[in-house]
Amino acid sequence: MNNVKKRVTAALLSGVLAVSLTACGSVTNINKTAETAGTTASSATSAEINDTILTINCFDVGKGDAFLLTTKNSAVMIDTGYKENGEDLAKAVKASGHDRLDMLIISHFDKDHVGGASKVVKNIPIDRILTTRVTNDNKRTTKFLEALEKQNKTQEVVSTDTEIILDNVTYSISAPEKPSYGESEDNNSSLLVKATLGDTSMLFTGDAEDPRLSEIIEKTDLTSTVLKLPHHGSYFLLLPDLIEKVNPRYAVITSSYDKPEDDATNTLLKSKGITPYYTKEGDITITLTGEEIGVSQTHEKAA
Repeated sequence: MNNVKKRVTAALLSGVLAVSLTACGSVTNINKTAETAGTTASSATSAEINDTILTINCFDVGKGDAFLLTTKNSAVMIDTGYKENGEDLAKAVKASGHDRLDMLIISHFDKDHVGGASKVVKNIPIDRILTTRVTNDNKRTTKFLEALEKQNKTQEVVSTDTEIILDNVTYSISAPEKPSYGESEDNNSSLLVKATLGDTSMLFTGDAEDPRLSEIIEKTDLTSTVLKLPHHGSYFLLLPDLIEKVNPRYAVITSSYDKPEDDATNTLLKSKGITPYYTKEGDITITLTGEEIGVSQTHEKAA
């Protein structure tokens, strides 16, 4: 894969332009249309939401996750693919019209999620870096932590449910509930992230497997327009329950041709009338207006 570089300009043309500003606080309500950056504001009005467009770029990084979420006044990255994707992801931020990230969220510390993070940290100013607890001391995690130290940045380990509002988009971040999961510790320590604009939203599930999914499906507000399926489209016992709770119109699967999603997952989505999109087929661009959703894809031929 790794076609991010050659397609980034085309994939981001639908993004909106602006320079993002700083947001702060562990539970933050920041309306970045306020006259002063960082000013705490009340919840956005319907008119403000209707004037906001959230663009979500789902990048083709093989069997890995990398997402860029932008509005006119904010930029957030969720996961960073592999090490070879880092520089291209930093360029994608700049191509979207932003010169910094408000937040970088690392769902968990597998190399296909944290792999490009060290280069993103080196190449783009970042206001806040949110992570789950470190469960994996692989080389990519080490490089990420070293990059943080060199840039004099610290990670905020999310240990309780957190809500952050940036330019009328609410980011609801849910931490793993158990101190340890034993088997598949990394995947089951995944953060759950929901980005909501008005009546539209996208839910990001990291690589959650059944132990973590059992926690997630107990959440009260999972309904989302788009679901990023857990663990690259792997089928789990609780996947039907998750889909029932989320009730999405669209699904995004971050699989690859050499490491495809499970057939049972595709069968389940078809039975529920959910339209799937696969990053292995090219970068996906999703636009949310608070009331409507648009989905487009830059298709690439299979290798």
